[in-house]
Amino acid sequence: MTNKNPAALRLAEDIATTAVLEIRRLHEVNAELLEALKRLTDQIFDQEIIISWDDKQKALAAIAKAEGESK
Repeated sequence: MTNKNPAALRLAEDIATTAVLEIRRLHEVNAELLEALKRLTDQIFDQEIIISWDDKQKALAAIAKAEGESK
């Protein structure tokens, strides 16, 4: 009997590792986007940033959803 994993198990391990790395990457990207969205909504009428009231409400709803709040 050998200690080698069957090909299917090796493939499954590779897929799981790839999935974990991608989830971590997406988590980091999500955090960056959430922070940018928060900064944007804090500055409704800055020198260069003007967004509509509806767009701000959509952004605030997205922030709430990302943080696990219902809005």
